[in-house]
Amino acid sequence: MVVKAPVAGVDPEMIDIDVTNESVAIRGERYDEKEVDQEGYHFQECYWGSFARTVMLPVECDAEKAEATFKNGILTIRLPKFKKATAKKVKVRHT
Repeated sequence: MVVKAPVAGVDPEMIDIDVTNESVAIRGERYDEKEVDQEGYHFQECYWGSFARTVMLPVECDAEKAEATFKNGILTIRLPKFKKATAKKVKVRHT
């Protein structure tokens, strides 16, 4: 299972990720460097401040084996799915 989130402008060290078997919660904060006064912008696509989002997973995953990477402003979280238990035939022994 893979979860990708755009987090451009956020220091990877400042991203907080909580993973359970059913969900992934991502929190962080973008800081405005105030290079230009607010009135000086013609158009601004990024927003500043705290953010948080939670993604509910469609299948149960192994939270203990989750891995996160950050490249070019994209956070990628990889979670292995739990292997489905297979049925096993058990023979009755005579005692």
